[in-house]
Amino acid sequence: MYGHAELQADARGYGLVLYVAQGSTGTVPHPQFSPYASTFLHGLYAFVRTHRPITVYRAFGHDPTASARMLARFWSPARPSLAIDRLGYASAHNRLREQQSVLRRWNPLSEVVEAELAAGTEIFLGRTGKQESGGERYAGGDIQFFLNTRDQNGDFIDGLPEVSYQLQLKRRHGTGA
Repeated sequence: MYGHAELQADARGYGLVLYVAQGSTGTVPHPQFSPYASTFLHGLYAFVRTHRPITVYRAFGHDPTASARMLARFWSPARPSLAIDRLGYASAHNRLREQQSVLRRWNPLSEVVEAELAAGTEIFLGRTGKQESGGERYAGGDIQFFLNTRDQNGDFIDGLPEVSYQLQLKRRHGTGA
């Protein structure tokens, strides 16, 4: 079972682990983050200060049933290579949705943006937890980063490090989905 030791090992690859927490109860340095803990596998996450620039990716898009913004809070260090390369393989598109637990009603995954996070950025990190809705079930398992960027209303989460200025956009790709 994925636990604290495995998360520590994952997180150390990205920077200095400032703390590890689980769930939304108990005393944690950033209680404002508690509502997002459930998006991580077993509610387990680390707060990390990156030690190097990290390339990150975010799938997004708009269709009649879902709309996801290009600049939002959840990002992945995993490059969805087949999708980005426009090969259009359904298996690549499905893998992205499965491993990152992205419900269709949230996001059509029609585009991907590539960006670089600056060294010294403070992020929440963990593996994506499972998501279920209707007939959709996704196991998750990829590393995900939560960045305190502006939400759809233009607001930040008070009390969390704001990182928008440490995110530099590099490329935008269609997934062929």
